[in-house]
Amino acid sequence: MTRLRLLVCFAVAAVLLGAAGFGATRLGLDARTATLAPASQASDATAEYARSFGGDPVVVLVQAPWQVATGTRNLIILASLEGRLQHVPGVRAVEGPGTLVNSAATAALDVALTALRADAKTAGDAARATAQKAGRSAADAEAAARAEEVATLRRDTVSLLDRFPQIRETGVPSLDNPRFVSAFLFRRDGSVKPLYRSFFPRPGATLVAVRLADNAGLGTVRQLRDTVTATLRQFPLQGAQVVVSGAPVVEEALTRASATDLRAVLPVAAIAMIAILLLLLRGRFALLPVPVALAGVVYTAGALDLLRRPTTLAAIAAVPILLGLITDYVVQLGAGGAREDGAATMATVRRRARALGLAAGATAAGALVLVVSPIPVVRSIGMVVAIGVACGLLALLLIAVPLLVRGRIGAGGGTRARLQRITGCIGAAGMRRSTAVLAVALITGAAGLALAPLQRTTTDIRNFASSGLPALRDLGTLERATGAGAEIAVLVDAPDVTAPAVTAWMLAAEKRLAGLLPAGAPPPVSIADLLVTVNQGKVPDPATQRQILAGLPPYLVQNLVTADRRHASVAIGIPLQDLAQQERLLARMRDTLSPPPGANARLAGDAVLAADGEAGLASSGLLMDLLALAAVGAVLLLVTRSARRTVVGLVPMVLATGWTTLVVVALRIQVNPITAVLGALVIALATEFSVIWSARFREALAAGLAPAEAAATTSARTGSAIAVSGLTLCAGFLALAVSSSPLLRSFGLVAGLGVAAAVLAVLLLCPPLCIRLLAPAHARATSGAASATPGHTLSYDTVGGGNR
Repeated sequence: MTRLRLLVCFAVAAVLLGAAGFGATRLGLDARTATLAPASQASDATAEYARSFGGDPVVVLVQAPWQVATGTRNLIILASLEGRLQHVPGVRAVEGPGTLVNSAATAALDVALTALRADAKTAGDAARATAQKAGRSAADAEAAARAEEVATLRRDTVSLLDRFPQIRETGVPSLDNPRFVSAFLFRRDGSVKPLYRSFFPRPGATLVAVRLADNAGLGTVRQLRDTVTATLRQFPLQGAQVVVSGAPVVEEALTRASATDLRAVLPVAAIAMIAILLLLLRGRFALLPVPVALAGVVYTAGALDLLRRPTTLAAIAAVPILLGLITDYVVQLGAGGAREDGAATMATVRRRARALGLAAGATAAGALVLVVSPIPVVRSIGMVVAIGVACGLLALLLIAVPLLVRGRIGAGGGTRARLQRITGCIGAAGMRRSTAVLAVALITGAAGLALAPLQRTTTDIRNFASSGLPALRDLGTLERATGAGAEIAVLVDAPDVTAPAVTAWMLAAEKRLAGLLPAGAPPPVSIADLLVTVNQGKVPDPATQRQILAGLPPYLVQNLVTADRRHASVAIGIPLQDLAQQERLLARMRDTLSPPPGANARLAGDAVLAADGEAGLASSGLLMDLLALAAVGAVLLLVTRSARRTVVGLVPMVLATGWTTLVVVALRIQVNPITAVLGALVIALATEFSVIWSARFREALAAGLAPAEAAATTSARTGSAIAVSGLTLCAGFLALAVSSSPLLRSFGLVAGLGVAAAVLAVLLLCPPLCIRLLAPAHARATSGAASATPGHTLSYDTVGGGNR
């Protein structure tokens, strides 16, 4: 390669790196529960609920006695805070005692003032008519009308307390009138009135609930939290402590922690990989793979931004995958074959690239299978890996290939002799007792695959965050103060959800649902409670119901029934509990709903998504494994047109997946939505190892080596390069151990086990498989070609004779 071409390649690589780096800075992470749960009826109901009423609430908990929390100064501050929160972009509705009391005070004054204005207008109209009848001018008649209006207002104002006795009792309705506030919110014994129990779930706990619009992101949650902090720093509440919590707050905190983890994981993984490469590779070649891999990762981030792909926690999990994968491409591109010594040339690089391209295509096909998963985070990781493969090949073409050819740093800088001896011994062990090795591998692998449904699974977001995360502690505080740390909603659909039959059913359903909840949990809340409470404990008839709804302030009903009265919600607060218990609770809730004819009732909310997502996680993972196997096999068969080569490429990976699952089940490692599809990832990623091994074995046969000698040489040289690649990939996964997230740490551990199992499977099983399947086919092809060439005879013994 000429110096000019080298400079052009580097210039293009640098420009792309800058553009991709800029795009990477704009990527955001999304750790919402919805990304961890599969599509289901619950996910549809949750989406519909979010459109109608908003998502799970961000809760501002004020810890103080009710009379302190609703004291004059504190209530005015809360009303101001609620107003500020309402103006945050992405907020659908804010429910709090400040706005509630202020709305009631304004409404009460409006009633009185409207009556006064009506009386004054009537008196003024009468005075005008009398003046006109007496023949006075229009100006005099208008002046008489205005004078009578003023006089009437004065007289009625004096008698205002007689006409509105509630004002005489509580004083003028306002936020700064403690008698009005107390009489409006509480009974004479100090207990909260039933209409407002959602604001005061337990003594000492006062709530402000902020519901987000269905298209709001976690940036809205961050802005809400910052608004609360800034407001209360400027106007602190007296005698009260404030906690901002709720499921969206935990999700936002986990996202921030994950972004911090990414900044830690990347350098740790790079340093670990560099150390392994310097230890196991010789010469300048050891310094090449990691910079190329880092460039490929940056290209991938830029491509994700360009394609506007949603970026979940899978992006962090994919970083070590891509680092290891692209490092492996460079190592395999620079590693020599059975009889390749010295530096790489363009011809040798092209030859090696053919096998590498096949392996990369198989990897991309296996990763893209994950796009059909019902779990968004799994779809995301499949897309990230597939895009990363393409970006890795681009970095390989622009950076590694020019340096390998121009810099002369290829095969001559091969692996260390000690590593070659180790991989050669493993291959020899597989060949000495090939039948026994294959039988044991098959039995253990099949056992692992059969045990896949027994894996411990979780989609609980609390299990994905560090126990020291402040947001988790705040969620525990919220539960202790209110009796509920999560919310389940019943979305009710009907032509008229306020019809008497539906109202009566909601009341009965609330009682049944309350009976299923643990002691101390707050009772369910619905529009039926408001209607019956206002109607003196009776279900109102349609006319009365319309009158009540017209009289209730929209502020009270906006989160209980839609304006068209086709959707209603029953809000149920539940305590934090194990997802298995939660799933059983949800099953009992569904069984007890039994809506009347013409109505439909579905459970919705993040808590429902988390519990439902856990149920089918293991079986979903097994399905993804099978689909990945089919996709990779189809690519290998289509390109090679050889069933034998396809079998050699797939068998080690399938068995490695089974071995990994066997270890996971035996050690009771908890499986999350990412590790659940690790088998598919192992098949997609590590098929490259077996494809490269078998390709180099065939090259050795073509070079004239006997099958056993070809297997031994390939085990030492190519096997050692595969071991280097596997170790760097494992190092990248194990770098996730520095993450604060148990989700990522678990993924790193299980992924490291999977890659180690894949490398062992290739080194141990590829020699006997290739000797049994590929060597005879190569011998027949060579013999046929020799017999067809005049003057040449080439027997099977000449190329090494078969499996002796």
